[in-house]
Amino acid sequence: SCSCAPMASSTLAAMTGGSRDSEELPLPRAGDARQAEQLLDQMLGNGMRPTIDAFNAGIQACVASKATGRAEYYMQALRRLGVRPTVVTYNSLLNVFAACRDAKRAVWWVREMERCGQRPNKVTFGTMCKVYASKGWPEAVVETMSAFESTGGVLNEYLFAALIAACGTKRPPDVSGVRVAVRDLV
Repeated sequence: SCSCAPMASSTLAAMTGGSRDSEELPLPRAGDARQAEQLLDQMLGNGMRPTIDAFNAGIQACVASKATGRAEYYMQALRRLGVRPTVVTYNSLLNVFAACRDAKRAVWWVREMERCGQRPNKVTFGTMCKVYASKGWPEAVVETMSAFESTGGVLNEYLFAALIAACGTKRPPDVSGVRVAVRDLV
C-alpha cells in the first residue's frame, strides 16, 4: 500500500515552481528518504522543473544511502535547469560526503560553494569538522574551527565534539588533544 497521500496539484505546482500543475504525485512522508529520491526522480523524468526545496530533499535523502553519485547528479540537474543552489543545498551535499567519510569531495564542494557566491555558515563548518573527525584529522578540525571563529562564529559543543572525535579516531589516539579540547570546551 502507498504510504503517502496524493499530492494536490497546488502543492505539486509549488514544489515544481508551477511548471506543471496537472499531475498528482505522492508527497513523501517525513523521514522517508527513498520516497523523496523517487519523487524527485519522477519529477525529473516527467520533464518538470523541481524547486530548490525538492532538490534539497532529494540530496538530503542521499545521506541515508550514502549515494554520493546520486547527490552529485541532483546538483548537476538543478544547475542544468537553472535552479540556484542555496547554502542548504550545499550543506545537504556535504552531509552525504560526511556520511561517506569523503573529505576530498567535501572540500571540493565547499570551494565550489564559495566560487558560486554562497558563504559557508555554522552548519557548513560543523559538517566539515565532522568529515575531518571521521578521518582522524584533529589538525583539520582545529583549522576549520579557527576559520569559523574568523567569520565571527562562536565555537559550540558540536565543534568540540568533532575535535574530541578526531583525536580519538586518530591512530594512535591523541589523548592529550582530547584533554585540551575538553578543557577549552568547559
